Amino acid sequence: MRTPRPEIRVPLERHASYEVAVDNLRPGSIVYSFGIGRDLNFEKSLAARTGATIHAFDPSPESVEYWGVIEPPPSGVTFHPTGVAAADGLVTFFPPAEGDVTRSYSSVENHSAGGSAVDVPVRRVGTLLRELGHDRIDLLKLDVEGSEYAVLEDVLSSDIPVSQIVVEFHHRFPSLGIGRTRRVLRLLRAAGFRLAHASQDAEDCVFVRAGTSG
Repeated sequence: MRTPRPEIRVPLERHASYEVAVDNLRPGSIVYSFGIGRDLNFEKSLAARTGATIHAFDPSPESVEYWGVIEPPPSGVTFHPTGVAAADGLVTFFPPAEGDVTRSYSSVENHSAGGSAVDVPVRRVGTLLRELGHDRIDLLKLDVEGSEYAVLEDVLSSDIPVSQIVVEFHHRFPSLGIGRTRRVLRLLRAAGFRLAHASQDAEDCVFVRAGTSG
């Protein structure tokens, strides 16, 4: 897949491994960050820069253990041991491959030669909004090891108010493929999102909804 060309120009800043359009983020903004593993550098950096309220979600054993030993807890970041999916319930998480330093579990790709799968709680984005009492998401970050396609389709079909999406696509997974990314790109554009950034391999992308920058 060729690198998609940005459709809009907005100021971008790099926070940890992710590019972010920060113009619409300020104290009082709501950020949902799905998939943290054992690394909260993105959430801590963005909270310090913008003053936004950040909710970090990850039900994997590695993340739950990691959060339990952080002292003191990072300011402006709330952790939830819950994953995201297109339906509420439980899903099976497959452990990461041996030597994977990110320790990233996946409900889509079983890329581990060993280790035990675990069942973890997941919620739809709309369910989490209701449970947490929010009426919008100013930034939705998805690094969820292949689950992003179903989640984005659910978010778009539910017409959830989201201003910006930062996503890592996993079309490199054999069970997914580039066709899933192309489909979601079409759906995002139809919903009013415009591409503001794409990495060379088209895996890391930033989308801003028309009329919400600045």
